Amino acid sequence: TSYMREFTHPLIVQIYGSDDMSIKEFKDVISLFQNPDLKAAIEKLKIMAEKLGIEIDQVPVFLEDCGDVFLSFAYYRRCLEEIEPIIDNFLTSLEEIQSNYQLKTDKNLMHTCFTMHSTIKGLVMALNARFKHFDHYTKDMWDNLTAERFREVERMITNYHTTIGGALCSLSVKMNTWDQLFPSEKSVGPTRLAEFIMSDMKQGIEKIQEIEKAVSTLA
Repeated sequence: TSYMREFTHPLIVQIYGSDDMSIKEFKDVISLFQNPDLKAAIEKLKIMAEKLGIEIDQVPVFLEDCGDVFLSFAYYRRCLEEIEPIIDNFLTSLEEIQSNYQLKTDKNLMHTCFTMHSTIKGLVMALNARFKHFDHYTKDMWDNLTAERFREVERMITNYHTTIGGALCSLSVKMNTWDQLFPSEKSVGPTRLAEFIMSDMKQGIEKIQEIEKAVSTLA
């Protein structure tokens, strides 16, 4: 994927000085270690190992671990991209309910719609911000490769992984349920949408609020 290339490109530049190589997938990077004829690459790998404070035979493990993380982040990003149109539909429906002349007199409904709108919109913004932060940190790691920098990124990855995965899981469940019943904001009237929001969609919103706060405070 294009996200995976964001990892392989700087890695290949580190090893070869350019990306003018026949390496298109992460498995091609790992296979370099099975080719003893690439002497220049081996020398650069030694330098990389020294910068990371590890033995050269540990570099493949480091690369595989990083590759796994990038693959999972690529998956997370794809998940978010896939549900963003559904989220837009849901947020639009909330706004229409809030502006409905008859429904806006229901204070409990208005509060629920406001809370869900701000929480879900905030969560999406926080997730996108974390992805950008992750990109910045990993780019900086390759630009300034040191053992300390590597461990900073490693700690950040550990913090991000579980929290972002949990956030996307919760968000996907909610949005996919909504999409199955209401594929368009014009599928049914606002009263039916409001009923479902109060009976089903608002359940667990407190947990999503906690997740949104957790994602927002990741550093």
